[in-house]
Amino acid sequence: MKSLVNAALIAGALSAPALAAPTVYSDAAAFAAATTGLSTNGFEGVAAGQSTWILQSGSYSQPGFTITQNTNNAFNTDPAQTSYYYNWGTGDVINTPYSGTLTVTFSTAVTAFGLDLGTFYSLPFPFPPGVTPGVATTRYGVPVTVGTSQGNFTVATNATQNFAFFGVTSDTAFTSFTLSAAGLAPAGTTPSIVFDNLSFGTAVAAVPEPATWGLMIVGFGLVGAGMRKRRTLASAA
Repeated sequence: MKSLVNAALIAGALSAPALAAPTVYSDAAAFAAATTGLSTNGFEGVAAGQSTWILQSGSYSQPGFTITQNTNNAFNTDPAQTSYYYNWGTGDVINTPYSGTLTVTFSTAVTAFGLDLGTFYSLPFPFPPGVTPGVATTRYGVPVTVGTSQGNFTVATNATQNFAFFGVTSDTAFTSFTLSAAGLAPAGTTPSIVFDNLSFGTAVAAVPEPATWGLMIVGFGLVGAGMRKRRTLASAA
């Protein structure tokens, strides 16, 4: 009997799902399908007028999270902002200029978060022949490093003024993440990160694979067979 119980315990241990590595998503719909209870903040209505500097006091809080920034100068811009730098066509956005590193800390740990990411920078002076300051000197597509307690992820943002989506889910909770483009832009430039539509919530638990179910059934079957045999022997005695 003892050997049967041990076998069942071993089967149960083998069938227990191991902690999976974080899963990264570049498609917002796929990310949403893998999560539940998402809260999304599009930062609408935060800016008063064309732009509002939101981190002059060092931090900026919204329901469910707080933003801090190392250069103390991230700001929010709304659709009234006429500058081509900041109007990304999605309403209010958050900008982190001058190669700053921004940290988002969640009020409660989450197992999933996602956001729309973009970057821009200006060509360093002197400009190439025939290029004048303005739109012609603006470039996009600097990679962004998303840093978490479970590793760093490099996001290839678009080479146009359009957002790229990044999302991640994990068995292990996230308490915060950082955004940085430092060291990833061309020499002599200071990239700015733009982001919008921050979503966070709970990753949907993975369904056990058929092999896992098989091990569990074998384990329970061994225990049941052992108990029946023991009752039969007791009755015959």
